[in-house]
Amino acid sequence: MKGKVAIVTDSTCDLDQEVIREYDIRVLPLKVIYPNNEEYLDRTETSPRQIYERMPEEIPSTSLPRHKLWSCLKSSRQMVLLMSFLFIFPAG
Repeated sequence: MKGKVAIVTDSTCDLDQEVIREYDIRVLPLKVIYPNNEEYLDRTETSPRQIYERMPEEIPSTSLPRHKLWSCLKSSRQMVLLMSFLFIFPAG
């Protein structure tokens, strides 16, 4: 990243890996939480296919893990101010 702005999105964005690499987009994995309190990081510890296989019997909720934001910032080649980040989340 050359400027002072970074693009950060969550793992439900389904962007092509090529786009993620080209624009140096930081993808934060959502926490997938099942009713029995099982938790997984989306696309890290579970896949969309595994989630869909458990539906409709088990419908998980999601949550953005706060510690992942800091990890994402620290892993950037250049530290930037949090207020300089543009967050993109899917609508609906």
